[in-house]
Amino acid sequence: MAHHVKKLLSLFKRRERLLVAAIMGDTIRVTLLAVDSGEKIIEVRRTASSPCDPGDIPQITETMRRLLRGFGKLVRHRIIVSLDPALATTIHSSVILMRDQPKDPIDEADFDNRIAQGIWRLFDRERGKAASKMDVGDLDILMTDVKVKQVKLDGHRVVNPLGFKAKSVEIHYSMTFSPRLFVEALRKVVSPSQLLFMAEGGVMMADVLARLEEHRELLLLEFFPSSTHLVLVHGSATTWIERIAWGTTNFVTTLSDAFAVSADVAEKIFNLYLLRQASPSVLRRIELLLKQEFSTFAEHLREPVIRYNLSTLYLFAFARLPEFIFSSSTFRLALRRRVRILPVTEELTRDRLGFSLAWNRALKQEFIFPELAAFLEFYFLPHDDKMNKIAQRHARWLIR
Repeated sequence: MAHHVKKLLSLFKRRERLLVAAIMGDTIRVTLLAVDSGEKIIEVRRTASSPCDPGDIPQITETMRRLLRGFGKLVRHRIIVSLDPALATTIHSSVILMRDQPKDPIDEADFDNRIAQGIWRLFDRERGKAASKMDVGDLDILMTDVKVKQVKLDGHRVVNPLGFKAKSVEIHYSMTFSPRLFVEALRKVVSPSQLLFMAEGGVMMADVLARLEEHRELLLLEFFPSSTHLVLVHGSATTWIERIAWGTTNFVTTLSDAFAVSADVAEKIFNLYLLRQASPSVLRRIELLLKQEFSTFAEHLREPVIRYNLSTLYLFAFARLPEFIFSSSTFRLALRRRVRILPVTEELTRDRLGFSLAWNRALKQEFIFPELAAFLEFYFLPHDDKMNKIAQRHARWLIR
């Protein structure tokens, strides 16, 4: 795996082709990117998507196989897989280990042992929670990836801990779990030599967005049609925290009930509202209904926002949202505090993360941030350094 990663990173300097397969609720989308990491250019060349049953693993993997085949011979591509919260749990967290002999310099054997201890502790701490979140038994999930992100000695970050004296060693990891049945089915579609990286999509987005925040404190709201997932970034931790049974179709349902019309007609009314193609009085009436509906959702955010003292919310949806949602006043009453409300858009990649975007002119240029974030997460995370070689060696028997 390390050899393939190292080779690919060198190839990215000449715009290598990369496929990102994203499973997002009831949809699978495969996107072809051409990446030049030297010039920092991401070209979006093509996308293909298909509906899927989020609870049917054989159907999911067969749909993915069909979509991937549509891009030609897979041996020409490397693949990143971005997964729905039901199929992956990715945790960014740290483990603090105390040394019995803090006056002795850290040597290779000592540090090797610390990495192994940290992996075990994090695995043991998070496996049960990951299984519960994905609704499977503890023995029915696999750890599919682990990486060392950084190391701190007595609270201070170091690039190489060898030779330093320290009382505490704090190791920051990224760890991903997936249901065993899904992993076994996926391996029949994507070979290990082609699979570069696989992680939970929302966590990858949140971790990339955290690079824009000085204090790494934010809540990502990932809107799906029938639900919303909350992903928290709080200090060194990045993790999914909650699924709320409220989605963008609630707006359509509200209009359907208010105007006594079918869901199809209500959706047309909603789209006319988004386009502002109605009289001012009708637009005001629709907006009042939508604001009342959204306020019921915003109430659910009060507890995590107050508990973690958050002031920044990022909002992402696979469809256009009403403009009033991005006003801080929309949340202020429900949350009882001021917060920044920021949309997650493709422009963040260019304006804040330093990568230029190029598009195939035939493509609709929106709602593709999950695929961009999947590449950027792979790009920013360490892969082939000495610490991660140690981590991979110790995790080998856990990563089945």
